[in-house]
Amino acid sequence: MVGDRLYTDMKMAMDASIKSILVLSGETKHKDYIKSGILVDIEVDSIKDLTDLL
Repeated sequence: MVGDRLYTDMKMAMDASIKSILVLSGETKHKDYIKSGILVDIEVDSIKDLTDLL
């Protein structure tokens, strides 16, 4: 799951036990992620950073 929303995209990925990539250029900022308690597999600043991972 690739997404920028903690409580929808990333929560669903965590609940479904699927890999997750949090994109910080959207709704969620790093400080929000740290406070949330939601775990993600990868955190990137921009969707452009995904090309390096593929």
